[in-house]
Amino acid sequence: MGPAQERLKYLDGMRALAVLAVIVWHAVAHARWAASWLSEPMRLDPTWFFATLVAKGAHGVDLFFVLSGFCLSYPVLARVRRDGGTAFDVGGFFAKRIVRIVPPFYLAILFTYALVAVVGHFGLALPSSISEKTGPLDFLKMLLFFDRGTYLTNVSFWTLFVEFRWYLFFPLALALYVRNPRAFVTLMVACVVAYNFTTLRTIDVAVLPAFMLGIVAADWHIVGHRLERYAVILTAVFFDVALLLEPFAAMPSRYGEGDEAGFFQQTNPGWQLASFFLIVAVGRTPALKRIFEAAPLRATGVAAYSIYLVHQPLVNLWTDSIAPAAGPLQGFCGSVVIGLAGGFLFYFVGERPFVTDPLRARLVRGLREPLARALALCGLPIRLALGVSRAQGFVPAMEGERPALEPVAVTSRS
Repeated sequence: MGPAQERLKYLDGMRALAVLAVIVWHAVAHARWAASWLSEPMRLDPTWFFATLVAKGAHGVDLFFVLSGFCLSYPVLARVRRDGGTAFDVGGFFAKRIVRIVPPFYLAILFTYALVAVVGHFGLALPSSISEKTGPLDFLKMLLFFDRGTYLTNVSFWTLFVEFRWYLFFPLALALYVRNPRAFVTLMVACVVAYNFTTLRTIDVAVLPAFMLGIVAADWHIVGHRLERYAVILTAVFFDVALLLEPFAAMPSRYGEGDEAGFFQQTNPGWQLASFFLIVAVGRTPALKRIFEAAPLRATGVAAYSIYLVHQPLVNLWTDSIAPAAGPLQGFCGSVVIGLAGGFLFYFVGERPFVTDPLRARLVRGLREPLARALALCGLPIRLALGVSRAQGFVPAMEGERPALEPVAVTSRS
C-alpha cells in the first residue's frame, strides 16, 4: 500500500463518525426517556444536554454526503493535477457505482421485509421507522430509485435515492470544477439561493452543495490549499453558524404535503460547510488523523454503508418493543449495540461479497459495455476528457503547497 493510501485511511474513520452520529441520533429520536427532553426548552439537567447533543448526530448524513464527493473525485483530480488532464470513463464509473450501491440496497430491502415478518410472528409492534403503508408499487419504485410519493420500508433509505441521482450528475460536476472552478462555486451558491428563496425547492438542490464541497475538499487535500491551516477554526465557526440556522431548516415532503421542519434536516448549509472543514482539518492535522485511523474506527467505517442500511429498524425495534420503558442508559446503549451488531453482520453477508474480487470485477465488466452502449444511444460521451489550462482557472499547486499526489483508490469503500 502506497503512502498516499496510508494518508487517506482516516476517511474510513470519518465514515465511522458519520454512521455513529446517525445511530446515536436514532437511539434517542423515538426513545420514551428522551421524548420530553427533545421537545422542551433548555434546562439545567444533564439528560437534557445529553439528548440535545446526541440529536445533532442527524447531521452525520451531511458528513456522508461531503465524504461521498471527496472519495469519488480524489483519484481523478490527482491524475489531473499530476498530468494536466485525464480521460474519465463514464460507463465504467456508472458500472462501479451500481455494483457498489445497488446489491446491498436490494438485500437491505429484503431484510426489512423479513424483519416485518419476524416482528409479526412474535406479536411485537412494527418499528416506527418502517412504514405500514408500503405496498407493491412502493416496492417497485424503491427498486428503480423513484422516491416521489414512495412509502419506504425503511425511512433511512431516502439518502440513497439522493446519492444515486448525484452519481448521474457527478461527471458533469467534476468536469465543471476542472474547467471552471468559479462557475462551479457559482453553481453551489445558486443552489443555496434557489432552494431557500425560489420555487425550485427540492431536496436534490438543497444537498447538492454538500456533494460538490466534497470535490473541493479532495482538491484542497491534493494541492495543500492555504486555507487548510484555518480548517479547525472554520469547523468551529460553521458549527456555530449551523446552530444559528437550525430554526429555519426545512425539507419538502415526498408526498406533496407541508415542509418537514426540525434541527435534523439536511438542508442547512452551515452543517455542510462544517462537515467540509472538518474533513479538511482532519486531513491536515496529524493528531486528528491518527485518531481517525484507529483500527476500531476504520473497521466501523468499512462497514458504514451496511450499518446505515439496517440500523434504524433494529434501533427502533429496541426502543419501541423490546425495551420501551428502559431508562436512559439501558435504552441508549442497547439501541447502539443492536444497531452496530446488525450492521456488521449485514456487512459480512450482504455487502462484502460485492466489494471484493472476483465477484466485483466480474459484475463491473459485465455492466460497463451495456452502459457504454446506452450512453452512446442517448448521445452522451462514453469518455470525458478532463484537460485543463491556466486560462480555465484550474492552476497547478501554488508555491509552498503540496505537490499533486499519485492517483490511488482512497479507501476500501471508494
